[in-house]
Amino acid sequence: MSRGISTVKARQVGRPRKITREKIISSALSVLENDGYSSLNIRAIAKEMGVNHATLYNYIDDIGQLEQEALQHLVAKIPIPNRSCATPLRIQLIEHFLCIREIQLRYPKFCHSPSGSKKWQMQMHLLLQVLDSICTDDSQVQLAVVGYNAILGVVCLQAERTRSTGNDAPIMSDIEAIAALPREQFATFFRQIESKMGLGKEVVSFSHRLNHLIDRLMPEMAAIDESALEELESKYLSNQANGFPSYAAQKNGSKQD
Repeated sequence: MSRGISTVKARQVGRPRKITREKIISSALSVLENDGYSSLNIRAIAKEMGVNHATLYNYIDDIGQLEQEALQHLVAKIPIPNRSCATPLRIQLIEHFLCIREIQLRYPKFCHSPSGSKKWQMQMHLLLQVLDSICTDDSQVQLAVVGYNAILGVVCLQAERTRSTGNDAPIMSDIEAIAALPREQFATFFRQIESKMGLGKEVVSFSHRLNHLIDRLMPEMAAIDESALEELESKYLSNQANGFPSYAAQKNGSKQD
């Protein structure tokens, strides 16, 4: 009996792994993130997948095309604001930034690419699509670019702090740490908190913080009802409770690979 079981196990160990396009793309993204774009080749992808590189020649015809496909796979997970959509444009823009945050958590180099690279060109195309939706005329474009990039910087910083600390609510941990500081040495922080009789939602909620930044940096964008923002925040926190990155995956109807 034990001999038969050993034979079955030996066959299972030797069974080749199933190779799918999704797994190849996921592995290519990991190589791009961990080793850089110059390192993307069939051997690197095969090593990431744990398969023989010769096998992948049956699945990959053009490494450049695969790189493009992998980047498009990420970009497709980011919703673009659309004026024809019933959802308020500002809510759509906040969702856009939240999805970028989720992707940035998994691929920290996503928003940092050399000018002129394929990823940079994709990001420029993404930005143009957003500008086409949020700007009603060309006079708004330059300030909208400044505002968009400023908010994007905040999103990337928050994502990096979350990723590096493993804490999905770094804002709250900051507040707890501030509360433990010597009051006489950090009186400025405490005066601000005490003068407002507590902390505003712009401080403790990331969605509200994004909305606050849009108010300041993109004032031409129509305001939204508080209830719409609360609904978005509730959905966002619910998805975070299931582990990140999750919001972008749910937004597009599938889990990230």
